[in-house]
Amino acid sequence: MSGPKVILLNDTSSFNHHGSNIVVEQIRRHCERQGLSLWHTVKSDVDWRTERHRKRLEESDIVLVNGEGMISNNRKLALTLAQSATFCRERGMRCFLINSVYQDNGKEMADLVRQFDLVFVRESRSLTELRNEGIDGEVVPDMVLSRPDLPPAARTGLMVTDSSCNAAAAQLHDFYTRTHGAELASLFRPIPPSQALRKFVARVIGKRAAKRWRLDWHRFGKLRNPLFDAAPLESVDDLLRRISSKSLIVTGRFHMVCMAMLARTPFIALPGNTHKIEGMLADAELTNRYRSSLPDGHDLLAWSNWCDDEVTRIEAYVQDARSRISRMFARIAQVVTAYLLSIDPLLDCCDLIML
Repeated sequence: MSGPKVILLNDTSSFNHHGSNIVVEQIRRHCERQGLSLWHTVKSDVDWRTERHRKRLEESDIVLVNGEGMISNNRKLALTLAQSATFCRERGMRCFLINSVYQDNGKEMADLVRQFDLVFVRESRSLTELRNEGIDGEVVPDMVLSRPDLPPAARTGLMVTDSSCNAAAAQLHDFYTRTHGAELASLFRPIPPSQALRKFVARVIGKRAAKRWRLDWHRFGKLRNPLFDAAPLESVDDLLRRISSKSLIVTGRFHMVCMAMLARTPFIALPGNTHKIEGMLADAELTNRYRSSLPDGHDLLAWSNWCDDEVTRIEAYVQDARSRISRMFARIAQVVTAYLLSIDPLLDCCDLIML
Protein backbone atom coordinates (compact mmCIF):
# COMPACT_ATOMS: atom_id res chain seq x y z
CA MET A 1 0.00 0.00 0.00
CA SER A 2 1.27 3.47 -0.80
CA GLY A 3 2.13 5.68 2.15
CA PRO A 4 0.49 8.88 3.39
CA LYS A 5 -0.32 11.28 0.57
CA VAL A 6 1.82 14.43 0.45
CA ILE A 7 1.10 17.65 -1.41
CA LEU A 8 3.88 20.22 -1.90
CA LEU A 9 3.06 23.93 -2.09
CA ASN A 10 5.49 26.36 -3.75
CA ASP A 11 7.00 23.88 -6.18
CA THR A 12 9.83 26.12 -7.34
CA SER A 13 10.84 23.86 -10.22
CA SER A 14 8.61 26.16 -12.30
CA PHE A 15 11.36 28.80 -11.98
CA ASN A 16 13.58 27.06 -14.56
CA HIS A 17 16.29 27.47 -11.93
CA HIS A 18 18.76 24.62 -11.43
CA GLY A 19 19.03 25.18 -7.67
CA SER A 20 15.26 25.16 -7.20
CA ASN A 21 14.98 22.04 -9.33
CA ILE A 22 17.45 20.24 -7.07
CA VAL A 23 15.42 21.35 -4.02
CA VAL A 24 12.20 19.80 -5.34
CA GLU A 25 14.02 16.68 -6.55
CA GLN A 26 15.52 16.16 -3.08
CA ILE A 27 12.17 16.75 -1.34
CA ARG A 28 10.69 14.03 -3.53
CA ARG A 29 13.55 11.62 -2.75
CA HIS A 30 13.35 12.14 1.00
CA CYS A 31 9.60 11.61 0.93
CA GLU A 32 10.15 8.30 -0.85
CA ARG A 33 12.72 7.23 1.72
CA GLN A 34 10.19 7.75 4.51
CA GLY A 35 7.42 5.92 2.67
CA LEU A 36 5.55 9.14 1.88
CA SER A 37 3.78 9.53 -1.45
CA LEU A 38 4.35 12.97 -3.03
CA TRP A 39 1.34 12.76 -5.32
CA HIS A 40 0.70 16.42 -6.20
CA THR A 41 2.53 19.75 -6.25
CA VAL A 42 1.37 23.34 -6.68
CA LYS A 43 3.76 25.44 -8.75
CA SER A 44 5.11 28.62 -7.20
CA ASP A 45 3.25 30.87 -9.63
CA VAL A 46 -0.12 29.17 -9.02
CA ASP A 47 -2.57 30.05 -6.23
CA TRP A 48 -3.15 26.99 -4.05
CA ARG A 49 -6.63 28.33 -3.15
CA THR A 50 -8.09 27.52 -6.56
CA GLU A 51 -10.80 24.86 -6.46
CA ARG A 52 -8.64 22.20 -8.12
CA HIS A 53 -5.79 22.54 -5.66
CA ARG A 54 -8.01 22.97 -2.59
CA LYS A 55 -9.61 19.64 -3.45
CA ARG A 56 -6.18 17.99 -3.67
CA LEU A 57 -5.22 19.50 -0.32
CA GLU A 58 -8.31 18.06 1.33
CA GLU A 59 -7.50 14.62 -0.11
CA SER A 60 -3.93 14.71 1.28
CA ASP A 61 -2.55 13.52 4.60
CA ILE A 62 0.43 15.90 4.65
CA VAL A 63 0.91 19.43 3.33
CA LEU A 64 4.54 20.48 2.87
CA VAL A 65 5.15 24.17 2.23
CA ASN A 66 8.49 24.91 0.61
CA GLY A 67 9.41 28.30 2.07
CA GLU A 68 12.33 28.74 -0.35
CA GLY A 69 12.66 32.37 -1.37
CA MET A 70 9.28 33.32 0.08
CA ILE A 71 8.76 34.01 3.79
CA SER A 72 10.26 37.48 4.06
CA ASN A 73 9.24 41.14 4.03
CA ASN A 74 5.53 40.41 4.51
CA ARG A 75 5.26 39.71 0.80
CA LYS A 76 1.72 39.24 -0.44
CA LEU A 77 2.57 35.93 -2.12
CA ALA A 78 4.22 34.75 1.09
CA LEU A 79 1.17 35.62 3.17
CA THR A 80 -1.03 33.71 0.74
CA LEU A 81 1.28 30.70 0.96
CA ALA A 82 1.33 30.80 4.77
CA GLN A 83 -2.47 30.90 4.88
CA SER A 84 -2.34 27.22 3.96
CA ALA A 85 -1.48 26.51 7.61
CA THR A 86 -4.80 28.02 8.71
CA PHE A 87 -6.63 26.06 6.01
CA CYS A 88 -5.07 22.83 7.26
CA ARG A 89 -5.58 23.51 10.96
CA GLU A 90 -9.29 24.23 10.41
CA ARG A 91 -9.63 20.80 8.80
CA GLY A 92 -7.45 18.89 11.22
CA MET A 93 -4.72 18.30 8.64
CA ARG A 94 -0.96 18.21 9.27
CA CYS A 95 1.00 21.05 7.67
CA PHE A 96 4.76 21.71 7.78
CA LEU A 97 6.93 24.65 6.71
CA ILE A 98 10.30 23.45 5.40
CA ASN A 99 13.40 24.82 3.64
CA SER A 100 12.49 28.38 4.55
CA VAL A 101 13.93 31.78 5.24
CA TYR A 102 12.19 33.99 7.82
CA GLN A 103 13.06 37.68 7.76
CA ASP A 104 11.46 41.09 8.34
CA ASN A 105 7.91 39.82 8.76
CA GLY A 106 5.13 41.38 10.81
CA LYS A 107 2.46 40.11 13.19
CA GLU A 108 0.16 38.82 10.43
CA MET A 109 2.87 36.54 9.06
CA ALA A 110 3.94 35.41 12.53
CA ASP A 111 0.36 34.47 13.42
CA LEU A 112 0.10 32.38 10.26
CA VAL A 113 3.47 30.66 10.63
CA ARG A 114 2.63 29.81 14.26
CA GLN A 115 -0.11 27.50 12.98
CA PHE A 116 2.22 25.08 11.20
CA ASP A 117 2.75 21.80 13.03
CA LEU A 118 6.52 22.09 12.63
CA VAL A 119 8.69 24.89 11.23
CA PHE A 120 12.14 24.35 9.72
CA VAL A 121 14.32 27.27 8.57
CA ARG A 122 17.62 27.04 6.73
CA GLU A 123 19.90 29.12 8.97
CA SER A 124 20.16 30.51 12.49
CA ARG A 125 19.33 34.14 11.65
CA SER A 126 15.88 33.05 10.53
CA LEU A 127 15.51 30.97 13.69
CA THR A 128 16.36 34.02 15.82
CA GLU A 129 13.61 36.03 14.12
CA LEU A 130 11.16 33.19 14.66
CA ARG A 131 12.00 32.99 18.36
CA ASN A 132 11.62 36.75 18.70
CA GLU A 133 8.00 36.16 17.64
CA GLY A 134 7.60 33.33 20.16
CA ILE A 135 7.54 30.65 17.43
CA ASP A 136 9.25 27.30 17.87
CA GLY A 137 11.43 26.22 15.00
CA GLU A 138 14.53 24.29 14.06
CA VAL A 139 17.46 24.91 11.72
CA VAL A 140 17.67 22.43 8.86
CA PRO A 141 19.95 23.60 6.02
CA ASP A 142 18.91 23.85 2.39
CA MET A 143 17.76 20.72 0.56
CA VAL A 144 20.48 21.15 -2.09
CA LEU A 145 23.04 20.05 0.50
CA SER A 146 21.43 16.60 0.74
CA ARG A 147 22.66 15.89 -2.78
CA PRO A 148 25.86 13.78 -3.00
CA ASP A 149 29.22 15.57 -3.10
CA LEU A 150 30.47 16.46 -6.54
CA PRO A 151 33.42 14.39 -7.82
CA PRO A 152 36.80 16.16 -7.80
CA ALA A 153 38.22 17.44 -11.07
CA ALA A 154 41.23 19.36 -12.34
CA ARG A 155 40.64 23.03 -11.54
CA THR A 156 41.29 26.09 -13.63
CA GLY A 157 39.68 29.44 -14.20
CA LEU A 158 37.18 31.76 -12.55
CA MET A 159 33.38 31.60 -12.72
CA VAL A 160 31.08 34.60 -12.06
CA THR A 161 27.31 34.51 -11.58
CA ASP A 162 24.64 37.10 -10.91
CA SER A 163 22.81 37.95 -7.67
CA SER A 164 19.16 38.35 -6.72
CA CYS A 165 20.22 41.72 -5.25
CA ASN A 166 20.55 44.37 -7.97
CA ALA A 167 23.36 46.24 -6.19
CA ALA A 168 25.42 43.06 -5.83
CA ALA A 169 24.59 42.09 -9.44
CA ALA A 170 26.01 45.43 -10.63
CA GLN A 171 29.23 44.76 -8.70
CA LEU A 172 29.46 41.28 -10.16
CA HIS A 173 28.94 42.55 -13.69
CA ASP A 174 31.67 45.18 -13.24
CA PHE A 175 33.97 42.52 -11.77
CA TYR A 176 33.30 40.19 -14.71
CA THR A 177 33.99 42.83 -17.36
CA ARG A 178 37.33 43.88 -15.84
CA THR A 179 38.60 40.37 -14.97
CA HIS A 180 40.45 38.75 -17.84
CA GLY A 181 39.48 35.15 -18.55
CA ALA A 182 36.45 35.08 -16.25
CA GLU A 183 33.57 32.81 -17.30
CA LEU A 184 29.96 33.88 -16.92
CA ALA A 185 27.46 31.27 -15.68
CA SER A 186 23.71 31.22 -15.20
CA LEU A 187 21.73 29.09 -12.76
CA PHE A 188 18.73 29.26 -15.08
CA ARG A 189 17.73 26.69 -17.68
CA PRO A 190 16.63 27.67 -21.19
CA ILE A 191 12.93 28.53 -21.10
CA PRO A 192 10.49 26.36 -23.07
CA PRO A 193 9.15 27.76 -26.36
CA SER A 194 5.69 28.29 -24.87
CA GLN A 195 7.09 30.49 -22.10
CA ALA A 196 9.29 32.35 -24.58
CA LEU A 197 6.19 33.15 -26.65
CA ARG A 198 4.24 34.34 -23.59
CA LYS A 199 7.20 36.45 -22.52
CA PHE A 200 7.37 38.09 -25.94
CA VAL A 201 3.61 38.78 -26.05
CA ALA A 202 3.60 40.21 -22.51
CA ARG A 203 6.50 42.50 -23.38
CA VAL A 204 4.64 43.79 -26.44
CA ILE A 205 1.17 44.33 -24.97
CA GLY A 206 2.12 45.04 -21.34
CA LYS A 207 -0.60 45.11 -18.69
CA ARG A 208 -3.24 43.90 -21.10
CA ALA A 209 -1.52 40.50 -21.17
CA ALA A 210 -2.78 37.67 -18.97
CA LYS A 211 -1.33 37.77 -15.46
CA ARG A 212 0.64 34.55 -15.87
CA TRP A 213 2.16 35.84 -19.12
CA ARG A 214 3.28 38.97 -17.30
CA LEU A 215 4.88 36.74 -14.67
CA ASP A 216 6.83 35.01 -17.45
CA TRP A 217 8.08 38.37 -18.68
CA HIS A 218 9.06 39.43 -15.15
CA ARG A 219 10.77 36.13 -14.39
CA PHE A 220 12.65 35.69 -17.63
CA GLY A 221 13.21 39.35 -18.50
CA LYS A 222 16.52 41.02 -17.74
CA LEU A 223 15.20 42.43 -14.44
CA ARG A 224 17.77 45.27 -14.73
CA ASN A 225 20.41 42.62 -14.15
CA PRO A 226 23.02 42.47 -16.94
CA LEU A 227 24.32 39.09 -15.84
CA PHE A 228 21.07 37.47 -16.93
CA ASP A 229 22.68 37.65 -20.39
CA ALA A 230 24.72 34.56 -19.47
CA ALA A 231 23.87 31.60 -21.67
CA PRO A 232 21.66 29.15 -19.75
CA LEU A 233 22.75 25.53 -19.38
CA GLU A 234 20.51 22.67 -20.44
CA SER A 235 21.07 20.46 -17.41
CA VAL A 236 22.07 20.68 -13.79
CA ASP A 237 24.78 18.07 -14.47
CA ASP A 238 26.44 20.47 -16.91
CA LEU A 239 26.42 23.21 -14.30
CA LEU A 240 27.79 20.93 -11.57
CA ARG A 241 30.62 19.74 -13.81
CA ARG A 242 31.63 23.34 -14.48
CA ILE A 243 31.49 24.21 -10.80
CA SER A 244 33.76 21.25 -9.96
CA SER A 245 36.35 22.33 -12.53
CA LYS A 246 36.80 25.96 -11.40
CA SER A 247 39.49 27.39 -9.16
CA LEU A 248 37.18 30.10 -7.81
CA ILE A 249 33.49 31.06 -7.97
CA VAL A 250 32.34 34.63 -7.35
CA THR A 251 28.60 34.75 -6.80
CA GLY A 252 25.61 36.41 -5.18
CA ARG A 253 23.45 33.29 -5.48
CA PHE A 254 22.59 31.20 -2.43
CA HIS A 255 22.31 27.91 -4.30
CA MET A 256 25.58 28.52 -6.12
CA VAL A 257 27.27 28.74 -2.72
CA CYS A 258 25.61 25.45 -1.73
CA MET A 259 26.85 23.77 -4.91
CA ALA A 260 30.34 25.18 -4.45
CA MET A 261 30.42 23.61 -1.00
CA LEU A 262 29.33 20.26 -2.46
CA ALA A 263 32.22 20.52 -4.96
CA ARG A 264 34.68 21.94 -2.37
CA THR A 265 35.30 24.75 -4.85
CA PRO A 266 36.60 28.00 -3.28
CA PHE A 267 34.12 30.87 -3.53
CA ILE A 268 33.45 34.48 -2.66
CA ALA A 269 29.81 35.27 -1.82
CA LEU A 270 28.08 38.65 -2.11
CA PRO A 271 24.67 39.54 -0.64
CA GLY A 272 21.40 38.20 -2.01
CA ASN A 273 17.91 39.54 -1.44
CA THR A 274 17.65 38.12 2.12
CA HIS A 275 20.06 37.15 4.90
CA LYS A 276 20.15 33.52 3.73
CA ILE A 277 23.72 33.59 2.35
CA GLU A 278 25.38 35.28 5.29
CA GLY A 279 23.20 33.25 7.68
CA MET A 280 24.28 29.94 6.16
CA LEU A 281 27.95 30.93 6.07
CA ALA A 282 27.82 32.03 9.71
CA ASP A 283 26.40 28.61 10.65
CA ALA A 284 29.15 26.93 8.62
CA GLU A 285 31.83 29.15 10.23
CA LEU A 286 32.79 30.54 6.83
CA THR A 287 32.01 34.22 7.36
CA ASN A 288 35.36 35.16 5.79
CA ARG A 289 33.96 33.94 2.45
CA TYR A 290 31.13 36.49 2.63
CA ARG A 291 31.91 39.98 1.33
CA SER A 292 29.92 43.19 0.94
CA SER A 293 32.28 44.23 -1.85
CA LEU A 294 34.62 42.37 -4.17
CA PRO A 295 38.40 42.20 -3.82
CA ASP A 296 40.87 43.61 -6.33
CA GLY A 297 42.04 41.29 -9.07
CA HIS A 298 45.47 40.77 -7.55
CA ASP A 299 43.81 39.18 -4.47
CA LEU A 300 42.10 36.45 -6.50
CA LEU A 301 44.92 33.93 -6.15
CA ALA A 302 44.63 34.05 -2.37
CA TRP A 303 40.84 33.52 -2.54
CA SER A 304 41.34 30.57 -4.89
CA ASN A 305 42.99 28.61 -2.10
CA TRP A 306 41.29 27.29 1.02
CA CYS A 307 42.78 28.62 4.22
CA ASP A 308 43.25 26.97 7.58
CA ASP A 309 40.55 24.34 8.14
CA GLU A 310 37.88 25.69 5.76
CA VAL A 311 37.43 22.36 3.95
CA THR A 312 37.06 20.56 7.28
CA ARG A 313 34.38 23.05 8.32
CA ILE A 314 32.55 22.60 5.01
CA GLU A 315 32.62 18.82 5.33
CA ALA A 316 31.29 19.02 8.89
CA TYR A 317 28.54 21.45 7.89
CA VAL A 318 27.42 19.39 4.87
CA GLN A 319 27.35 16.14 6.84
CA ASP A 320 25.38 17.80 9.63
CA ALA A 321 22.98 19.25 7.04
CA ARG A 322 22.31 15.81 5.60
CA SER A 323 21.64 14.37 9.05
CA ARG A 324 19.27 17.21 9.91
CA ILE A 325 17.40 16.87 6.61
CA SER A 326 16.93 13.12 7.14
CA ARG A 327 15.73 13.66 10.71
CA MET A 328 13.32 16.38 9.55
CA PHE A 329 11.53 14.03 7.16
CA ALA A 330 11.54 11.25 9.76
CA ARG A 331 9.88 13.62 12.27
CA ILE A 332 7.29 14.66 9.72
CA ALA A 333 6.52 11.00 9.01
CA GLN A 334 6.23 10.23 12.73
CA VAL A 335 3.86 13.14 13.39
CA VAL A 336 1.61 12.11 10.52
CA THR A 337 1.65 8.43 11.44
CA ALA A 338 0.65 9.26 15.02
CA TYR A 339 -2.11 11.54 13.74
CA LEU A 340 -3.54 8.98 11.32
CA LEU A 341 -3.55 6.33 14.05
CA SER A 342 -5.30 8.71 16.43
CA ILE A 343 -8.18 9.29 14.03
CA ASP A 344 -8.43 5.58 13.16
CA PRO A 345 -6.63 3.40 15.74
CA LEU A 346 -7.59 0.24 13.81
CA LEU A 347 -5.24 1.17 10.99
CA ASP A 348 -2.10 -0.93 10.76
CA CYS A 349 0.89 1.35 11.39
CA CYS A 350 3.00 -0.78 9.03
CA ASP A 351 0.55 -0.11 6.23
CA LEU A 352 0.83 3.63 6.81
CA ILE A 353 4.57 4.09 6.77
CA MET A 354 7.89 2.31 7.15
CA LEU A 355 10.20 4.34 9.38
